[in-house]
Amino acid sequence: GSGAAAVTLDSSMWWMSDVVTAGVLATDIDADPNDQDNQQFVSVSDSGEVTDLGSAPRHDALSSSPSGDRIVWAPMGSLGGESYTLATLKHSGVDGGDAAQWTAPAQRGFKVLAWVWEDDDHLLAVTQDEAGGESLARCRVDVTRCVTVDSP
Repeated sequence: GSGAAAVTLDSSMWWMSDVVTAGVLATDIDADPNDQDNQQFVSVSDSGEVTDLGSAPRHDALSSSPSGDRIVWAPMGSLGGESYTLATLKHSGVDGGDAAQWTAPAQRGFKVLAWVWEDDDHLLAVTQDEAGGESLARCRVDVTRCVTVDSP
């Protein structure tokens, strides 16, 4: 993302927190923080018209694929404290359909905030073992376990 701004949409105050390919992430400031639907993907036209694109999952980190059709996220609360790796990452279509999760390769965890979409079907993620050794993993949207990429 590149900054944030508060705006009024539909008589509610929204915090525009991030821009991802899937749309602008907007949070209803007045909503109950426990409300699962208080984050939305929205688009803003050149004329200033705001279109609701659907709910975003509650997350600590989120990114969308190059086309904006798929998203990957670390669930809310998973990045707090001294968390350096995650055993799984969640992913779905931006509309919430096709939801699943990826599991890091055996004896490894996904390094926090160290992943990027390669294309709409593959995610590349840095993984780490308990000793701190790093390697790259490749995840496919149609497979639940990611595989370690062999070094050249």
